[in-house]
Amino acid sequence: MRQLFLILCMKDKKKKIFENILFIGTIVFAVGILALHITLIFDRVVWGDEAFSANIIRGTDYRGIFERVYYLENHPPLYYYVLRIFADVFGYAIPVYHMVSVICFALSAVLALTGFRKKLGTVPVLFFLTFTGLSLTCAEYVQEIRMYELCFLFLTGCVFASILILEDYRRKWAWAISVVCGVAAAYTHYYGLVTAGILLFITSLFVFIKEKKKTWAYGVISIVSFLVLYGPWLSVMIRQMGYVKGSWWMETPEKIGTVLEYVFGGGKTRFVFVPLFCLFFIAAALIELKVLRVKEAGRARFAVGKPVLKEVSTDGRVLMVLFISAALVVIFAYVICYVYKPILAARYMYTIIPLLLGAFMVSVKIAMEYLRKVIGSFGIDVILICWIVLLGASLLDFKYYRSVSKTEAFMTEQTLGIIGTPGEHTVFTSLGVKHLSWTVLQYYYPDSEVYDLNPAAITEPYDEMWAFMADYLSDAEIEEMKIRGYSMNVYPETRLGKYVSHLYHFTKEAPDE
Repeated sequence: MRQLFLILCMKDKKKKIFENILFIGTIVFAVGILALHITLIFDRVVWGDEAFSANIIRGTDYRGIFERVYYLENHPPLYYYVLRIFADVFGYAIPVYHMVSVICFALSAVLALTGFRKKLGTVPVLFFLTFTGLSLTCAEYVQEIRMYELCFLFLTGCVFASILILEDYRRKWAWAISVVCGVAAAYTHYYGLVTAGILLFITSLFVFIKEKKKTWAYGVISIVSFLVLYGPWLSVMIRQMGYVKGSWWMETPEKIGTVLEYVFGGGKTRFVFVPLFCLFFIAAALIELKVLRVKEAGRARFAVGKPVLKEVSTDGRVLMVLFISAALVVIFAYVICYVYKPILAARYMYTIIPLLLGAFMVSVKIAMEYLRKVIGSFGIDVILICWIVLLGASLLDFKYYRSVSKTEAFMTEQTLGIIGTPGEHTVFTSLGVKHLSWTVLQYYYPDSEVYDLNPAAITEPYDEMWAFMADYLSDAEIEEMKIRGYSMNVYPETRLGKYVSHLYHFTKEAPDE
């Protein structure tokens, strides 16, 4: 008996050492991903919506930001205030704007390493960090100067709060976290409103189904609080929805296949993550329904039985809540598209990724615990091999994203160097290059006039013109500019931000004396 006790103690000690090493390795892994992203913030690259974000907060006060969002934007204002606060503290520069999204990713990673690790384990968190930091879909938003990563952070908080609530519905502070994070997500993006609202409702519904009695009060109070806190913005949302109905740019909603590729990581990541998600989700469901069981017969073996719905654990209920909520958000989005207006781009579904990742982490936890009982410590090896495969695909995606980012940064610096500091009587124009004249040129050259015209159509006598053209100018257009007294240089295939164009430089020739 004493020898058996010593053997068990040694096994527990080895298990503890392994878990500590794994946790330390996970922290190092998270810091490494963060460091990779920090190396990418030091550029001067913006695309249309990013330039719009920077233009919104520049040259006005906080009241002015509200007015600009009210009249010009189709999203809620919280992100712009956060961006402005960081700009006031650290300066109005693109690296600072990138830093806001990187910090949001870092905070999500901290929540994963603390809260999710405590509830779900270290190995599931490894999957979370890999997907959110390295997959093609998420890598872009960790850098992007838009509200998506901030909304992701708040919704990750909502997911964690739902886990706490389903574990013990009497945690009033967990309900409060769910409401606060949900309202913050709602003030960040309109699909944040939809996702947080649906998740809160489904969580409340599952609590009531399981506990009965007066537990409905927790859900009702939370939902009412959510609506009351969002009330001040409701009239603005209604106004913006009316504006969207009359002038929205989309003609058809994103195809469901494109949306699914996007939310499951894009690039090479999706080819690994989709089968892993399906495998672990189905396995977890079968385990929770007791279709897959553990049978003791000399050593642990698996057994197959009839499904038992009543014995679903807390993890099983969390899995159902998160998956059902994500599915309902997608269904809601397509219903709105067909009964109101096509307002579904793939990036709008970024809001459901925290829910899908939460469901995936729970599935991994359930499957890992089952495998430990059936095949012992080899079970965690199987899971880690799956993670290594996902890591390999995600690293390839991140390598590609990094390469593209570096190319864009280098070519943008070249173009900005060619233009230099524009003179007082300089004009910029663009034709056929998406977003350039709308926001990008206004960001880079805020003190110059910007047109969306062929340079030959600009009649004012500017001393200097920079024209970004999708197509080469015709001989007749070039001749007309020469007749008007302009000399010309052309720089083919230049890039400004994310946009490739043919750059024409016209300068007014001095008259002959």
